[in-house]
Amino acid sequence: MENHLRSELSKATSLCTNRFGAENLPKVLRLGKTMVSERDNQGISLGVWFAGWPQERIAHIYSSSKHGDVPSLAGRDYRMGHAERRFGHLLQLTKHLAPDGWVPAAEVKSKGGSVRPNHLRDLKNWLRKQLIDSGLVDLIFSTRISSKLDDFIRTFAPDLIHAQTTDLGLMALAINISDRYKIPICIHVLDDYPSVLYKNSFISKWVRLLVESRFDQVLERSKAFITPCDAMALEYRARYKKPFEPIFYGDNWERHMRAEPIRADEPGIVTIAYCGSLYLDRWRGILEVAQAAKTLEAEGRGIRIHVYAPRVPMEAQRSFSRQDNLVVHDIPSHEEVPGILKGADILLLTESFDPTIAAFTRLSLSSKVHLMMASERPVLVHGPAGLGTTEYAREWGWGAIVDSPADGERLRSTIRSLLDNPQESQRLIDQGRRCFQHNHQTTTVIPRFREILCRCANLGYGAEGKNLPSTALK
Repeated sequence: MENHLRSELSKATSLCTNRFGAENLPKVLRLGKTMVSERDNQGISLGVWFAGWPQERIAHIYSSSKHGDVPSLAGRDYRMGHAERRFGHLLQLTKHLAPDGWVPAAEVKSKGGSVRPNHLRDLKNWLRKQLIDSGLVDLIFSTRISSKLDDFIRTFAPDLIHAQTTDLGLMALAINISDRYKIPICIHVLDDYPSVLYKNSFISKWVRLLVESRFDQVLERSKAFITPCDAMALEYRARYKKPFEPIFYGDNWERHMRAEPIRADEPGIVTIAYCGSLYLDRWRGILEVAQAAKTLEAEGRGIRIHVYAPRVPMEAQRSFSRQDNLVVHDIPSHEEVPGILKGADILLLTESFDPTIAAFTRLSLSSKVHLMMASERPVLVHGPAGLGTTEYAREWGWGAIVDSPADGERLRSTIRSLLDNPQESQRLIDQGRRCFQHNHQTTTVIPRFREILCRCANLGYGAEGKNLPSTALK
């Protein structure tokens, strides 16, 4: 299968001029939850940052399931299994007994969005979620370096670890790999998980102490510190006394300009498009927008919400099936995204108003903001005030913001304004263009990312393991 993303990003990278040529780039061991691929939002972002990096100089260790037969953007991959967990066979059994409660979007589409109630399955999924969210899974089934993983790492011989340590298991694994193989960490934080991870757990008093201790150990072994935006970098510098640097999500503006719009509906139907993950309850915001748009039918407006996502929570699938102006599609490839976004009348960015989730994303930046700016379509931003994405839209003026929950009237008036006030829509588009060109161009983003990782790989960590703590986690 041809990897469209790698081909396109190689073209973008050829425009970059910096002193770090491909032959001088370090060998990077990527550590995170998801596989780096063109069917995953975070994977696409990582693919952009690593654009032009020789494939043979990237290896990837990930913990989540692989979605279909989508190829990885790394040269070699290792999916963690039961061998990388204490009592791993028992963990495999619990996963089999209680699936994760998500359905591939392609199945939602083919089944018309219908799901039969299954109370036993729902109970299993609820119990599974409690075990994961409490931190018990990572405490009981702690991560370890298996002999197979050891062979994988030694064969690759990385110069540094590029780590997204979003749970206790990944933190422990990053620490152990750094200590055993004497290599530094580049910590890349996209959400404020160090502050909120397991905070609502029934054992939070103990597990939160472990989170703080273990994250501090990751920082001790880190020689580079990256966040996705200025707001998080500033707060993390103050909080952790480490030199966190912002690297924005990036793309090639010309790629979007070349794309032909792809309409999802017939003429006369207004299309509102959402493209991305439904993780962190984002589906609830989509449902609110669909319900608000439905009431506009009385004004003679035909509006349909098109959702492009890799997977759909079962709870969302049931709610979506009752909304006849909402259509679910499988997530498009990186190559297809510009045309789909340009083909919509309004683009939707939504984040959860749930206080716990909002605390997690307070300093974050949506991985879709720059793609929407580049589409030159008006953007409806639906999320709480004070959130990273909401305030980024407010600061740069590229989005029409609805920052109050369950506010159907405000959503309806905002949709009306975007449709009936072309001058205001054009102002948002112009501001989006200005923001993209200032913060998100690959010609700026990629060289900065390369410089940080090259600096990390050359700060005194050799085969002798200078400056490293003497013991790994047990």
